[in-house]
Amino acid sequence: AAFRVVACLNQAIFALNGEWLINEKGAVKRAAAMALAPKDFATRATKRSELAALVDETASLASGV
Repeated sequence: AAFRVVACLNQAIFALNGEWLINEKGAVKRAAAMALAPKDFATRATKRSELAALVDETASLASGV
């Protein structure tokens, strides 16, 4: 389930930055480098305890666009 949450967050972050997500390989690292992404996304995406906060932060970024 955690993998799917991170995959959905990647899709949202890529969309917020006007990019297409073609391949999931390396997507977390690429998403973390984008202008509109939660702080320390790559590190936090590996921690199950951070996923709810990442969802909230990504939603906040989306509401500001």
